[in-house]
Amino acid sequence: MPDPVPGCAPRPRSAEPPAPSAGPPPGAPAPDPAGAPTPTPSGATPFAGVVADPIDRRHLSSLPFHSRSHWQQPWRAYLDTPPARRLRDAIGINFNADPQDMEAVARLLAANGFRRARIEIPWGDFAYEDPTRLIHRERVERALCAVRDAGLRPLILLNSNDQRPAPSFALDLTLAAEAEAGDTEIHLTAESAAKVIPLYTGFDGRFGAQSLITELKPGNIAVLSQPLVLPPGRAGVIPAGSALPATVLRYLPFSPPVHDDGAPNPYSEETLRGWLAYVEVTTGFVRSVLGTTAFDVEVSNELNLNASFWDANNYVEPDTFDQGLADQVIVNRTLAWIRDPANELAGVRVTNGFASQRPWDSGATSPAGLDALSKHSYPPEPALPGRHDLRAGRRPALQPARRCDRSAHRHPG
Repeated sequence: MPDPVPGCAPRPRSAEPPAPSAGPPPGAPAPDPAGAPTPTPSGATPFAGVVADPIDRRHLSSLPFHSRSHWQQPWRAYLDTPPARRLRDAIGINFNADPQDMEAVARLLAANGFRRARIEIPWGDFAYEDPTRLIHRERVERALCAVRDAGLRPLILLNSNDQRPAPSFALDLTLAAEAEAGDTEIHLTAESAAKVIPLYTGFDGRFGAQSLITELKPGNIAVLSQPLVLPPGRAGVIPAGSALPATVLRYLPFSPPVHDDGAPNPYSEETLRGWLAYVEVTTGFVRSVLGTTAFDVEVSNELNLNASFWDANNYVEPDTFDQGLADQVIVNRTLAWIRDPANELAGVRVTNGFASQRPWDSGATSPAGLDALSKHSYPPEPALPGRHDLRAGRRPALQPARRCDRSAHRHPG
């Protein structure tokens, strides 16, 4: 477990508060031990009977994905009736305050009904030379202390982002001959070629290390995993002597455990073990700062946003694998590690962030022990009525809201 950094006093670890009693409220009549029905008051309509099939699936299936309606009643599509306080206590926000404002912002949020704060600690924020060292540790620690002291429960986002998807470092590689987008071989200077680690070094394009150098041929010729993609702002022929930005990765992108021909793929497990080491260091750091396991974990952000590293096929052309590594494998391995009693994370809840932008994840397809499925729904910009309508006394007809206006984490069961 990493030692806390001075500046934020960690609290002693404590257990979760006991759950409220499920018994009847004070003054309520005790239930009949014999189970006899309650007598119907004189003149009252007797109980009509039992509904044989109370679930009407149309209240969910008639709405397109990402849509909602003020008239449909989705609660009629399942039997659970959660208490209203669960929704009240679920209100949260991405906590992205500047360091000097963190304490004040956290207090303001708590005073106005917020109960949770989402804090991202990405894999790429750990050092290449020491993957247990968090580069921006003091900033993250201050954020954790701020939300803890304000009574907000942290949701820790474990994520891999395109530009720095894992522990890595940046460098420039100098061209010995001109190059342009689409090239599959790049002539480097001898000095730059000496810095290349084949397979783990790549030229930056739309994301870090997008065109990996798979081998160095005699004469300092770098062979690429896919045609060269230039970074934003670079175009045309790049003359000799110019430098192109590159990234050296500590781990390769996620890939399946076997190749399509059945041959084992050792890089798959290497990356997964690196990910689990990141999970261990991050959860241990958060626990040491908070002094408790009163926090939750989200595995990945949206797959359609800065998510190339989850699939090795994004780094090669043509695809190396018929199918990439199923994200369910990453969720299962992460969940199993967190649920292992030896790791002392009792009370930490886990949500599947891979599910946040797709409709088909459900409790039936989720691993046992998963607490939630992330759902990130984005609304269109609201169009409010113009002033002239209000001055003229005309009130516009209300239209059904088409999309949910907040992120939510839905229980998979």
